[in-house]
Amino acid sequence: LPVDDSAREINGKPRFRQDLIEYNAWRKDYALGIEYMNTGALHRALSAYDRCFKSLLENRTTTREVYRCFANKGVVMLALGDVRGRYFLDVALKLNPRYDFAKDQIKRYERLLSSSNREFGSITKALGDVVFKNRRSAKLLGLEDDPAYRYYAWLKPLKINFSRHAM
Repeated sequence: LPVDDSAREINGKPRFRQDLIEYNAWRKDYALGIEYMNTGALHRALSAYDRCFKSLLENRTTTREVYRCFANKGVVMLALGDVRGRYFLDVALKLNPRYDFAKDQIKRYERLLSSSNREFGSITKALGDVVFKNRRSAKLLGLEDDPAYRYYAWLKPLKINFSRHAM
């Protein structure tokens, strides 16, 4: 039987949660983030990923590819010199322990820190060491208000493993 619009509402309110959410709204910002990353517009990429996480949290939804969002945000942050990006690479690996891109980016970051590269200097190395040793403490890292951190705080209790194959 066809359902008319009046069946979708009771007393002027939507009947089901799916009437209220846009579970794919995050995709536009995720695609923009990738586009901005590829063109080197890193600040714009970071903003796009933040909007992506805000949308996911607002709509209380997820996707099996969400670990990619965390990894990309982490890479952008590191590229902008924000060592807290390592935290989001770790989150990506917690969600999918088989995600090679995140593993490779962490190795690359650690090589950069361990090298005597003067471009980053000793202050950045010291900050990186603090983040590496304390990356589980969002308060210490100042991430409590970060949209990706807040989304992960919502997602974590669900205990979803996003790897494609059973562990």
